[in-house]
Amino acid sequence: MNSYKKNHLETRIKILLADILLNEIENEKVRNASIIDVKMTPDNSTATVLVTFPAYPEQSITSMRGLGTYIRKRIAANLDTKRCPFFKFELDKTMERQKEIDDLFAKIK
Repeated sequence: MNSYKKNHLETRIKILLADILLNEIENEKVRNASIIDVKMTPDNSTATVLVTFPAYPEQSITSMRGLGTYIRKRIAANLDTKRCPFFKFELDKTMERQKEIDDLFAKIK
């Protein structure tokens, strides 16, 4: 799959997932998730979804993983592909890493 199609698929999944979380999920911990990125494996069998939560990230990611089958079915119904990928939900650690880097630079000064 060329990079344009792959990027289009990742974007489409991100939009569908955001819509499902906002309009269909009643669990407030999961519903308030921010989808940071979606990355497909080269064979498009798995989509890694990076998310952040405003509160209780560990509990929220566990709840979101529990909804994985439901989310996959809902996305599959709206996706124009032969197969819908499996979803791997992970917490986005970018802000934590940035803080660690900032702390290291502060020590150097």
